[in-house]
Amino acid sequence: MTQFDLNNLLLLTTDIQSLKSQPTGEILFWVGMLMLAMLVLGTLVMMIRKKLLSGASGETHDIGSLMEHLRTQHRQGLLSDGEYQAVISDLRDKMIASSPQSSGSKTLAAPPIAAPDTNSSVLRHKPGFDLTGDPLPTPPTPPPPPPSNSKPPSDSP
Repeated sequence: MTQFDLNNLLLLTTDIQSLKSQPTGEILFWVGMLMLAMLVLGTLVMMIRKKLLSGASGETHDIGSLMEHLRTQHRQGLLSDGEYQAVISDLRDKMIASSPQSSGSKTLAAPPIAAPDTNSSVLRHKPGFDLTGDPLPTPPTPPPPPPSNSKPPSDSP
């Protein structure tokens, strides 16, 4: 550190000491300390939360690493072609069965089509599909009009 930095640091510490001796300075000091503590605790909570939530998606990473390990063993000749194909097809079937799109009677989304304008990065779906590719809901049918209770005017006196 240079002499200038040490002088500034010394002035800063003396300013903090003088602020702490005054009632408003003491309040500001503790408010600053509270804000610093909240920042540290918030960061700690976010790190813990990130670590816990990353464990939920670990299954897909495990399957991917398992498939890579199987490919390596197949290339090295430790697995025969038949064994490799059987294990890969079983894993693929399990992944498809556990995917959220495989459950229920969800219709397949229409593939996006390129927009007719010059910007080819814009994708649009066919009419009748929303931007996620799901079919648009059918509009509700309007209820029938209520029966009219008014009688036609009669000509009798």
